Amino acid sequence: MPWSEGDWETVPRSVEDALADPAQAGQVAAGIVAARAAVVLARGFLFGVALEAALKLQDTTSLLAWADSTADFRHGPIAVVDSNLPVLAISATGPTAADVSEITRDIRARGGHVSTIADMPGADLPIPSDVPEALATVPATVRAQQLAFALARHRGLDADSPAGLSKITATV
Repeated sequence: MPWSEGDWETVPRSVEDALADPAQAGQVAAGIVAARAAVVLARGFLFGVALEAALKLQDTTSLLAWADSTADFRHGPIAVVDSNLPVLAISATGPTAADVSEITRDIRARGGHVSTIADMPGADLPIPSDVPEALATVPATVRAQQLAFALARHRGLDADSPAGLSKITATV
């Protein structure tokens, strides 16, 4: 899918906007600081961001986090949702946004705690709405990384030196 030069130019600005606004990540982190586990949900282009978010949350905060597609989560794993399992839902305007909104409503109806990275009004960690869905992966990833960093700080952890993480992998 081709994008215009103007679409590409929105990406650096969207990252600058996210980096200039770390406070919202701190607020989300404060709300989940005591959690032992979390789920990160997305679909389509943003599913890769969900995988990255879960990995960063694990690496930097010792939170047991896993990513799932909203379609797969709806058919079984949703049963684990309660008020003690935070969910991070990631979406941007496009073909999968309605599905992410629907599962967010379903999880909240079950008493679940959902935070959002989205280009919609009221998102906990907003991303710009003028970035095409595939390119929204960049600012959404920055928002997820901000959340991991903020949660590490709230937990008194050093995000630059996570427990058990080695930057060197020996291979044979």
